[in-house]
Amino acid sequence: MDKAIEQVFKAFNHLAREIQVYLFSGVVIAVNALIIDYFYYNSTLLAFIQTHNLTIPVAIVLYLIGQFCMAFFYTILEWTKVDKKINKILKFAYSVDSKSLPKLYRINPELYLHFVERYIILTMMRWTLSAACFINLIIDIIVIFNKDFHWQFLLTTIVFGTGTITFYLLTTRTENDYADRINSLKDDQ
Repeated sequence: MDKAIEQVFKAFNHLAREIQVYLFSGVVIAVNALIIDYFYYNSTLLAFIQTHNLTIPVAIVLYLIGQFCMAFFYTILEWTKVDKKINKILKFAYSVDSKSLPKLYRINPELYLHFVERYIILTMMRWTLSAACFINLIIDIIVIFNKDFHWQFLLTTIVFGTGTITFYLLTTRTENDYADRINSLKDDQ
């Protein structure tokens, strides 16, 4: 019985992680799409989704959009090492020792889950939220220059611009804390 409960807990934990990291950022982009739909297309997209009972397909698309957000920022920032340059300007000097993670987990799984895994999830969630805000910012700027002016829509554009910066800073700070926690756990061994 304990094994079954443990497997259910692991499945739920994995699902919760996927929702935090990918689905939330997909929802941020969907909210922006619904805002654009409301101001410029009289909520025709929302009406179509509701009348055709597309809740499950929309949830799957939102998850895929979240995956795209992760890939987008990875390609733009990490792969090109632009994030390292930004972090250097912001005076965030840290290095994540990923190679020591399996050893830390083997030594004390509970400590690892509490002090390391939580920060990995937070970092990834904030990373994808920053990406979602950035993608929305780009889309909103294009819409602002091509459609009628609505001050409310301009306000959402400002919110997404602020969200891009704020979530990026939170990501960097969380990753810095995460690197410090790995180092402190290694020192305790």
